[in-house]
Amino acid sequence: CFSHNYLFEDDLKTKKDICDELEVDVFIDDSPIYAIECAKESRETILINRPWNKKPLDNPHIKRANDWEEIVNIIEKLEKDLTN
Repeated sequence: CFSHNYLFEDDLKTKKDICDELEVDVFIDDSPIYAIECAKESRETILINRPWNKKPLDNPHIKRANDWEEIVNIIEKLEKDLTN
């Protein structure tokens, strides 16, 4: 899927629109803009730590990860929490 990029003007759908249409449960990105936009009660968001996104985000639906191993661990924990 290609989405709108906040740096450019185009007619593409936003990442949030795409996630909503596809009923995405977990969204992964390195952009705090997209993380904030996509995080909601029915969708957890994993923000991959990068130098440009170190500012703390006050949202319980945004988790941070340093690498793909941590991403997998977060998803496994989310899955476990759902089954309990």
